Amino acid sequence: MENQYENSDKEFAQGIYVQLPKQDFILAEFGFKISEFLPWFQEKVASANASGEEFINIQFKNSKANKPYAEVNNWKPKQTGDSPPPPSVDINDPF
Repeated sequence: MENQYENSDKEFAQGIYVQLPKQDFILAEFGFKISEFLPWFQEKVASANASGEEFINIQFKNSKANKPYAEVNNWKPKQTGDSPPPPSVDINDPF
């Protein structure tokens, strides 16, 4: 079965430094290095605006060496030509 989802290369979120929480009630801990984060984020916002996206999704993951990192989630369903066209609607037809 063909994979219906696009699989892109990893894109690391620049300037976000993830740390393992030191207390059980803390879900996540991370910091922003402004000099690295701001230019990257401005570029992501411009790209999102140009493509009509409303969100920049970031996942916090653990590497194989158990080191946390931030990765941009660029997942989108794969566009296929097999999908049927949307039904046409006659605005003059009341039913």
